[in-house]
Amino acid sequence: MARWSLPNVVSIPDLGPLAESISQETGESKAIHPLSRDKQWLAKLYRTPLPADAARHLTDLIHLPGAAAESDRTLIAGSTSWPVAAITDGARTVGCVIPAASDRFFAEFRRPQSEPNTRIMEIDFLAANSAAFARRGLAAVTLDDRIAVCRNLVAVATMLARYELVYSDWSYSNVLWSLSDRTVFVIDIDGSVRGRKPNVHQPNWDDPLTGRADPADLRTDCYRVALLVARCLTGERDRDRTLHALVDLQRPGLSAVLLDILLCTDRNRRPNLSTLVAALDGNPYVRFPVPRGPMPPRPAPVTPPTPKPAARPKAAPKLAPKPASKPVVRTGPSNDNTMSTPAAVVAVVVVVLSIVLLIIAIANS
Repeated sequence: MARWSLPNVVSIPDLGPLAESISQETGESKAIHPLSRDKQWLAKLYRTPLPADAARHLTDLIHLPGAAAESDRTLIAGSTSWPVAAITDGARTVGCVIPAASDRFFAEFRRPQSEPNTRIMEIDFLAANSAAFARRGLAAVTLDDRIAVCRNLVAVATMLARYELVYSDWSYSNVLWSLSDRTVFVIDIDGSVRGRKPNVHQPNWDDPLTGRADPADLRTDCYRVALLVARCLTGERDRDRTLHALVDLQRPGLSAVLLDILLCTDRNRRPNLSTLVAALDGNPYVRFPVPRGPMPPRPAPVTPPTPKPAARPKAAPKLAPKPASKPVVRTGPSNDNTMSTPAAVVAVVVVVLSIVLLIIAIANS
């Protein structure tokens, strides 16, 4: 991440002209604009000014890296969109300045029979099987590749937990990953809060041991991170299929940690994220008794739809050969009041001769 050269509290005029928005009306933001002066930085403008408590949380986040360990500062700078300045309008906090994702978090999609298309690499694309990679024209990934990405993801989550920061919004769209070096980039860090925060409800990401009306805490984050990791490791998205795919994973220690987190019936006895990092590093899992709920029934295998055979072009209908024309031979009087051409000529000649002879006879009488 480039070094931020302005103060940690700025106004919009301080930032200079803003480039065209790259995102609008997503989450808590009204718009996100690159800074025209330096497009490595983005101005994230909120829908509404922050309440006083949220503004204080943002200020705490901005100052945290200065007091963090060097290894954490490195992780913050390279793997997160950590806010570096609050944007104010008078006494109101209306946004923050965050780093933009680097080019390594973009990839070229080469779908068959389509033009190449460069897109940002959300971790959504990793939570998919090899067939989905092929359809998108992306290079295939191995299990070791998946483990490396997940290791970097959990390193960020563990760092947040070290400072008691609750993120809550772990999902497919809030983490980017790199095909080239397996690094990650976690966005929307500015919403993190120490201790507890309102539970962000997301379909298919709810912690069964955290009520929807209850605040999210570090144990909620642990569950959601584990579920995201499990989906990225297995390429499965359905929860029941993901759990059974973990059983089949060729990493028994890693599978056991994830299943303990996801199936634990006592949220206070879940393994923590440091234990998950160790398992992703290949270290043995020294398991203490963890009360697990039952595994769901194994879902039936998904049978890919059989492609319909291409329709064959219809053959032209075979026509019977046209018989050769034959001369018409009349064997009796015509019943259509017509004559053949030679007969008509003879009749006309006879009539004309008769008239001529009649005129001569009259003249001689």
